[in-house]
Amino acid sequence: MMNKNNTLKYKYIVVGYGYDYYNYVYGQLNELPNATFINEWPVSGIARRLIWFHLSCNLPFQQVWVYIYVFFLKKIVKGMHFVPTDRICFLLLAGGANNALLKYRLCERIKNTFVNSKIVFFINDLVGKTGQPVSLMKEYADLVYSYDPNDCIKYSLINHVIPYSDYTFPQTGSPEYDVVFVGAAKDRLNDIMYIYFALTEKKVTCYFRIIDVPEEAQIQMEGISYSGGITYEENLRLLQKGNCILDVIQGESSGNTIRVGEAIILGKKLLTNNKHTPYNGVFDDKNMLCFENIDERVIQFVSDRSQVVYEIKDKMYPVDLFHNIENTIS
Repeated sequence: MMNKNNTLKYKYIVVGYGYDYYNYVYGQLNELPNATFINEWPVSGIARRLIWFHLSCNLPFQQVWVYIYVFFLKKIVKGMHFVPTDRICFLLLAGGANNALLKYRLCERIKNTFVNSKIVFFINDLVGKTGQPVSLMKEYADLVYSYDPNDCIKYSLINHVIPYSDYTFPQTGSPEYDVVFVGAAKDRLNDIMYIYFALTEKKVTCYFRIIDVPEEAQIQMEGISYSGGITYEENLRLLQKGNCILDVIQGESSGNTIRVGEAIILGKKLLTNNKHTPYNGVFDDKNMLCFENIDERVIQFVSDRSQVVYEIKDKMYPVDLFHNIENTIS
């Protein structure tokens, strides 16, 4: 990865909006001399609440937050020993203040301050479900990426898988379960439950942690646990208990979810109902399987405890996204 990093023409500052899983997705950048990751702006919870209150009310001087945001970026640039005339790419993860300040000319202010800069947005959720301001992103940013191929076609965006950084996770010994699922129910609860019953009927050992299921919709079964939100670290600990990670997509999704990156980095098999996964750039037919029904092929796949080795890790790293950005810009 370091060799690929040395060929980059731009320096990179990635700004998230607070989700703890971003520390795993982009954390590798903080090991590099010409890139950094900031998980959110502003860093103070009190300041965030103040901003959202100010922006949600019909109050004057809302654009002042753009100037404060750019002042924050100037401090980051100085701390990285960059200068404002360097070629810097600001990768803004779609959401939070990155979205809210678009209409107050955030991109223009950044470009006026850092004269050789580029601004790129990355959307890692479905546009229709999250109300992303795609038109503003496309108007003011240099490039707009999405993880979802269908959204890229619909909104004329650029497709790239959600990156994931390399991490060494503590080894936990042999997996406790054949299949582990961890995720919010969203619009897929029926699919999740169908898969659970179909697997356990075939004597496959499962652990499903399903998040945000109303009490009246909960079916109490061995191997199923319900809860509210959990930390991303706990999510990873649960996934490590499985021989295979189950990926169940939302109804309209076509892009690789973060489960693909987790399987690759954790060294786990991936079972997914996303028929687009083989065409999304990081598919390993030895360790990943797409399915429509729970048949004998699926049972053999999830039960096989052969060692899992991925040869495609480099394609998941954030540096691969950076090279894609530079190739697109040029």
